[in-house]
Amino acid sequence: MKWSMASLIGGLALLVGCTSAQPVVPTAAPAPTMSAASATTVSGTVDAIDGRVLTVSTNTGAKHVQVAEDARIEQEGKGTLADLLPGLGVGVTGKPEGSGVTAESIRIFPAALGTPRPGQFPMNGANHGNLMTNSVIESFDGSKLVLNADGQRYEIAVPAGTEVLKPVPAAFSALAPGTRVLATGTPGADGTLRAVTVNLMGSPPQ
Repeated sequence: MKWSMASLIGGLALLVGCTSAQPVVPTAAPAPTMSAASATTVSGTVDAIDGRVLTVSTNTGAKHVQVAEDARIEQEGKGTLADLLPGLGVGVTGKPEGSGVTAESIRIFPAALGTPRPGQFPMNGANHGNLMTNSVIESFDGSKLVLNADGQRYEIAVPAGTEVLKPVPAAFSALAPGTRVLATGTPGADGTLRAVTVNLMGSPPQ
């Protein structure tokens, strides 16, 4: 059963505006490197695009984001169980069964997002009765996913056909006014973020 992006990024408010971000293991080719100490993020909705400069509305006001020509741009796409590697932050929609939980869908979070709202908690709405587990992968043997959130371990059964969603490459043209983005990079002297990664926070158009 699919779940909405809104339910996954309840903790995203911690990241809006410009905040320090520690990257986790990437799921695609490495982006241009930068100092972890200087990495910052801008999260919000694109208001306008001028060339390769985005005007992003955040809860602290409008921010400008310069998207480098070699920046990595990603949106959500299909993954496989082989993408479930140790160190990645994931959100698992699971169905309680007996004393355990069986995964129905697994979302690999963008590296810059980290793991929003770590832990395991009941879901509402269309997923009422299911559990959401946001955590970091400790191990995966092909059928059992072991997660660890701040020392709290969760073991989740993963059937062969479980849906996996992950960040996949996207073109600059995928960015448009109204799109929610999470940009990571280094701020310039004028306050503009020089982004090396930009994630579209939502499912791509069907």
